[in-house]
Amino acid sequence: MGQILFRNDALFSGRDGAVVTPYQTAQVPMVDGDPPKCWLYHFPSFASEVLPSGSVGTTTDAFPFPSLDPANRDVLLGGMSTALVFADRPEVRAVVKFMATPAFGQKWYTAGLGTFSANNRFDVSTYDQPWRSQARLLRSALASDTFRLDGGDLMPPEVGMSTFWGAMIRYLQEGPDSLDATLADLEAAWPDDG
Repeated sequence: MGQILFRNDALFSGRDGAVVTPYQTAQVPMVDGDPPKCWLYHFPSFASEVLPSGSVGTTTDAFPFPSLDPANRDVLLGGMSTALVFADRPEVRAVVKFMATPAFGQKWYTAGLGTFSANNRFDVSTYDQPWRSQARLLRSALASDTFRLDGGDLMPPEVGMSTFWGAMIRYLQEGPDSLDATLADLEAAWPDDG
């Protein structure tokens, strides 16, 4: 990461600009102007919500991040939502049973927001055209057990909520010589129980 971040002109707005640019709109320069001001942005599919209408699949698209190791070629990084049940009652069972059907989330998943069903019975052809290839990638990664959750989502709150974000900003601001101190601070924030 440091080899990319600390190269001259590797970041659209430079290191100082990257620190203050809201993550929600940082990918907009990819579709703002010709030629684009930014050619690559690593971000979840919900980034499409702030891109100009109709740009997904036309002026911009998504693809799996290239792997240096052919053994990891099909790994897909993402997030997920989970449902928890706190009562064993007939109406609770009915809701959970419905949530396990391919009909659950039909309007949400097909609204073009970059959200996908993990249900193998969900009809991939119901997604808007630009999202079908992404849904197939997800389905393939789930089938081959190569889907992985984003590391920040797996960290305990003491680290993942704001400490990790702050450490990455510090690393970007202070430069490559701050890596050891940044990692030490993150390690110190890790709770003793996990």
